[in-house]
Amino acid sequence: MIQSPISQLNRSVLIHRLDTDEDEAWDGVMGLLAETDGLHLLFDDDGNVMVSWEKEEGGDSPPEREAEPITEAEIPF
Repeated sequence: MIQSPISQLNRSVLIHRLDTDEDEAWDGVMGLLAETDGLHLLFDDDGNVMVSWEKEEGGDSPPEREAEPITEAEIPF
């Protein structure tokens, strides 16, 4: 989900836990994300997590184009 073009343009993604995700696996992933510099996590009451990040300074990445924010209703999954 994080690597999708829409997420990359918006620099954010809504992650939701599947019924099949085990507690240990989910907690491990959330722990790794929380420890990652530059990521911001916002936990909601439903168990979803909004992960966002800032644009990296410098680097050799191609110039970004401005995009309209994508709403959750437009996400295909």
